[in-house]
Order: sequence, then structure tokens, then C-alpha cells
Amino acid sequence: MQAQEKLSVKVHIAGRLFPLMVLPQEEATVRQAAREINEKLAELKSNFVGLDEAHLLSMLTLDLATRLELLKEKLSGTEPILNRNIDLMEEELNRIHGLTQSSHQPV
Repeated sequence: MQAQEKLSVKVHIAGRLFPLMVLPQEEATVRQAAREINEKLAELKSNFVGLDEAHLLSMLTLDLATRLELLKEKLSGTEPILNRNIDLMEEELNRIHGLTQSSHQPV
């Protein structure tokens, strides 16, 4: 299997240009993430006037990392539920398959 070619993408974050290589299906997500980072940074700048950019970026990093951890916790709780639902669907499919097999057998 051939590796997918990456795209050269340039994003601006905190007034700096970052050239990146990303998979085509990741481009929109990377650009959206850069927009959200810049929006959140602008919000922090207006709420914490006088703090230097390094502090603001640290606060932003902490906020994003916290949200990521909360999402991971939330998603980890869904795995047993999804597995149980899959098991129930498989049981129902097997039951239906058994009914259709028995209805096609000669009497």
C-alpha cells in the first residue's frame, strides 16, 4: 500500500507563519484548529490585558489540554455502552437469520 502524499499548508498562529505537511483529509481540520487558537488567543488578550504572549499561550495550552482530557474521559465511558449495543445487534441479526433459515426449509 502506497503512503498518501501530504500537502504543504501554511497557517498563522499568534502572528507567526507555520509551514506544515498534512494529509489532504486533515487540511480543513488543521486550518480550523489554527483559526480557533487565534480566536481564543484574542479573547485571552482582551480579558488579560498586560500579560505577555508567552503567558497567554501557556493559558491557551492549558485550556486546550484540559478540554482534550475531558473529551477523552467522556469518550472512554462510551466504549462499554457501544460494545453492549453491538452485541445486542449481533444477537438480533443472528435471531433474524435463524428465522429466515428455518422459514426456507421444506416441510
